Amino acid sequence: MRLRGLVIGAAAVCALSNANAADASSCVDIENDVDRLACYDKLFRQAPTGAAPDEEDIAEFGAESIERDTVESIEARLAGDFTGWTGKTVFALDNGQVWRQTRNYIQPYSPRKPISQPKVTITRGALGSYNMRIEGVRKTVQVKRVK
Repeated sequence: MRLRGLVIGAAAVCALSNANAADASSCVDIENDVDRLACYDKLFRQAPTGAAPDEEDIAEFGAESIERDTVESIEARLAGDFTGWTGKTVFALDNGQVWRQTRNYIQPYSPRKPISQPKVTITRGALGSYNMRIEGVRKTVQVKRVK
């Protein structure tokens, strides 16, 4: 297993050594993240079809993380009554967003009686996940935005 890792590493070094080092050093000086990535992509990335990546695709690559990094949590209200979650529950919010429960192996939960339009707070979790806390409920549920 260790030998396999060394072989893969050696192959990667050989591939990088084929690139023009002078061109790569010019990418380092580019301050804009998107433009710098485009520079490196042009040097080191091979498109699956053999064609160069589309400029628009390069400009959009990773942009979603730039926007997400500015907000740590959101607050809204559920559109309707909260009756619990079952493993694949979909939560519609009053701001138009729709979130779906992602961890379907978690134990189902239901309050003693429905909670009318409770406030919810969605925060970042580990490894790109999101957690929803519902007002009046002690547990949190892991969710993913679908709309």
